[in-house]
Amino acid sequence: MDTTRPIRALMRGLDALCALNARDGATVADVVHDTHLPRTTVYRVLETLGEAGLVYRDPLDERYRLTGLVRGLSDGFDEDAWLARAAQPHLAELSASLGWPAAVATPSGARMLLREAGGRGAAHRVPLAASAAGLAYLAHLPPAQRAVIAAALTRHARAAERAPAAFDRLLDEVRAQGYAAAPAAPFARQSADALDISVPISVGGRALAALNLRFDAQPASPVSAADRFLAKLRACARDIRDDFLEKQVEARRKDSPAPAS
Repeated sequence: MDTTRPIRALMRGLDALCALNARDGATVADVVHDTHLPRTTVYRVLETLGEAGLVYRDPLDERYRLTGLVRGLSDGFDEDAWLARAAQPHLAELSASLGWPAAVATPSGARMLLREAGGRGAAHRVPLAASAAGLAYLAHLPPAQRAVIAAALTRHARAAERAPAAFDRLLDEVRAQGYAAAPAAPFARQSADALDISVPISVGGRALAALNLRFDAQPASPVSAADRFLAKLRACARDIRDDFLEKQVEARRKDSPAPAS
């Protein structure tokens, strides 16, 4: 006889995530309506999901919305797949132009997934809070969403690694300069001095991903690298964004029913 019993709190959390996923923002009353749970229960569930960095309350309309960390629950998230496909020809052109490998980086839970041009080699996952791609992505999120994710990341990190106030200042600096630079994660077949520089790929003021370039930092410093690469990185990020939006329009057009004759 199967004695396994479902965990009610987990089921309620999943119900709330499904309710939020079906709406462009939801109030507590909306989630109560969709889940048939008591109001006090819904409020506790939403606040718990907020503590985990999966949900944030938008101060503009007081509605709860999903954060980018939810994408890590599904490797097949359509928006990421479309963006990665749109990026491929631009990554190949940028890599050939600069002589260094370029990659598109999309959020995957508490990490960023880096995919190089042409899918060369395995995709790499780098820490969201300690990589150039992660910092560029986080810094260019809407403030309320950024605050929730950053708080969740620093809460679960070792205190010696990242203090919340210092991390917030770092993200402010990245947003002000428009790019992030950090030592590259130690992958095989690369120089120990490799450096990553990343710019956001944004739509409507919201970062969807980051464009990352990995190069040998000797003798270049992050500042001189920015002087050498930033203009082309930003232009490439805009081209990727435009192609991504075009692919979305095409997909919606195909899914729309044909007008009656």
